[in-house]
Amino acid sequence: MREDDRWKVLIEELEGSEREWRLTQVTAAGPERAGAVGLAEQMARTYVPRHPWSPRRRHLYRVGEGTWLVEVEGATRDFHFRVTLAEYVETI
Repeated sequence: MREDDRWKVLIEELEGSEREWRLTQVTAAGPERAGAVGLAEQMARTYVPRHPWSPRRRHLYRVGEGTWLVEVEGATRDFHFRVTLAEYVETI
């Protein structure tokens, strides 16, 4: 692993009939935590989830240090996704 890949932004969306969380995107966020937190928050504000097709507005909730839950209001239904800052540990 390169030092630049230490921090990752993970995006999970509720999918399927069981409404299970699925990892849908992993983005390298750099070697420093402070910059990675900023990127994660930016992605919570701007990420375009698979649903809804007609988003009206979004509600951001910071639920922990480096974790956001985003509710996106659609025309007929609301959808959620989660943005989490994660530190890469190892591949085994």
